[in-house]
Amino acid sequence: MRSTASWRARRFIGGPEVTGLEEEVARYSQCPHAIGCASGTDALLLVAAGRSASAPATRSITSAYSFFASAGTIANAGATPVFVDIDPRTYNLDPHRLEAAITPRTKAVVAGPPLRPVLRPHGGQGGLRQAPAAG
Repeated sequence: MRSTASWRARRFIGGPEVTGLEEEVARYSQCPHAIGCASGTDALLLVAAGRSASAPATRSITSAYSFFASAGTIANAGATPVFVDIDPRTYNLDPHRLEAAITPRTKAVVAGPPLRPVLRPHGGQGGLRQAPAAG
């Protein structure tokens, strides 16, 4: 197992295990290249750095219901984050609201995996319980 080999070699950045994983992901994704990142935030930063979405006066749309790194990456790249609400059934961007938010200044849509509530009020009994997965 590669993760065990990486752990034993004390090699977590670069090295043959990481290169092998990147090659496997590229093959699986049918892409010429894949880049391993330390976090989802790093992955978003790489994309923003390579796209015109970082030009001043541009707008990038993201979910109003997302991890803060989505908006933070947009702002750090120099663009303005524009928040679009979600579809309460799927927790994905609401397609109608997304379409309405697109303008000529919109250069990107940052739509990560949908988050779902972990806890919600429990039937008026004052407690919290885990929310069911969205259907």
